[in-house]
Amino acid sequence: MLERCYLKPETMDRVHACWLGESICRYVTWLRDEGYAARTVCRRIPMLMHFAEYSATLGASSLPELPDHVDGFVAGWVHKHARGRKKPAGSRAAAKTARLAVEQMLRVVLPDYSGRRSRSLPRPFADSAPGFLDYLRDERPAGLDTDRVRA
Repeated sequence: MLERCYLKPETMDRVHACWLGESICRYVTWLRDEGYAARTVCRRIPMLMHFAEYSATLGASSLPELPDHVDGFVAGWVHKHARGRKKPAGSRAAAKTARLAVEQMLRVVLPDYSGRRSRSLPRPFADSAPGFLDYLRDERPAGLDTDRVRA
């Protein structure tokens, strides 16, 4: 799946060489299996690379240590990426995006991790038309899931 996001082999090598590289790859596979668009995947990989660097600088060297670093990472991510935004909604969106990516990855790679569950919305038509959302996801134009970025 990484090859769908990156053109340069050096970029894929950087992900694989990262101490969380295997976990990031497992998460990327999970995203693909869940039907996430390639564009979403490509935005999350750099964020997870930053999380790996952040947690390593604070002494994390194994997966079970990672949950202790989520809140600090999210706060730092918001400080860096929501700077200059006039509305507090921008900060909340940056925090939500960072937390979602990191906590989803941790749920995939750590069997006992639950994180801070956000309230999930009910799936529309789940009772009256089971499988409808899966049908819509499968019917989207093929070009939408082949976005590639240069990195």
